[in-house]
Amino acid sequence: MIPAYDLTMGKNYFFRQHKAVVSDRHNYYLKDVLRAATSAITYFPPAGIATVNGKKACCFVDGGVFAVNPSLSAYAEFRYLHHSLYSKNTMMLSLGTGKQATYLDCADIEHLGCGRMARSW
Repeated sequence: MIPAYDLTMGKNYFFRQHKAVVSDRHNYYLKDVLRAATSAITYFPPAGIATVNGKKACCFVDGGVFAVNPSLSAYAEFRYLHHSLYSKNTMMLSLGTGKQATYLDCADIEHLGCGRMARSW
């Protein structure tokens, strides 16, 4: 399950393998899914992608717009699909991007624009 935000419909979207198997309208190429799910608004343009059969096209941006913790979304989906399993019988490994080593002071960076702030990290 991979989160993205659908600008075409104005709503959250999860790319789900089990839905792609049963319906062409949810079947996208993995390269397009990854492009859509990583289109961070301030860094990359939105990703206009189409389904494998070309019948449906949408415009997506990074799923972090609504799913700041995608592991929680994946867990909720898992519980929805597997009612009989209990939390105590379930384990999840969530890999993050690490720990921020640099902390910025607001007074020191208030004059910087977005591009200059990114370079300062």
